[in-house]
Amino acid sequence: MKKLIAFPAFLILTGLLVPRAMAYPEHRWYFAFGFNEARPHFRGELGEPRWKSTWGTNIRIGHLVTDYFAFEASYQHFERFKASDIPFPRGFRETMICGQNVTIGAKGYLKLDRFISLYGTLGGGFLRAEFDYLTRFDGRREITADIESDFAYRAGAGVNIYLSRRLALEAEYSYNQGTGRVRDLRFSAASIQALVRF
Repeated sequence: MKKLIAFPAFLILTGLLVPRAMAYPEHRWYFAFGFNEARPHFRGELGEPRWKSTWGTNIRIGHLVTDYFAFEASYQHFERFKASDIPFPRGFRETMICGQNVTIGAKGYLKLDRFISLYGTLGGGFLRAEFDYLTRFDGRREITADIESDFAYRAGAGVNIYLSRRLALEAEYSYNQGTGRVRDLRFSAASIQALVRF
């Protein structure tokens, strides 16, 4: 709970200290929707089997404080990481992990020209993972499930390519790392989305 309170408080304080002299006169808010491909880099017991990559969706909403700084809330959904034929007592197990993470973070921009901007982002929030297990043994099949969630970090870099003053394409590469009960869940995501400013 202390992490949950301290991290947003730090971001808010940072935003208040950023000079507003170069702020956009209009269209400071933005909304983005797109898709991602996530590649697992699991650790611990989860790191032993070979996992398959998965796809997912992104939803983001942010506020540009200046030309070079923004706050952003991000939601990422990951459809299904899957590992098959994992040795298990008396048989084999197939494991599937579906996940969502919600983060609040900050973005720093580097404008190359009127139409292209590079950025870096750093945020924190919660990662929720659903574990589904299909175990085959002695000619039988058994299905079990579990759900875990905890604090997680997200860091990334990307580029915005503006097609007009209000519409842009955004491409990003990010790294997500869980803590606590989901500390073994680590994965990267390459994503592309459409961004609209309003």
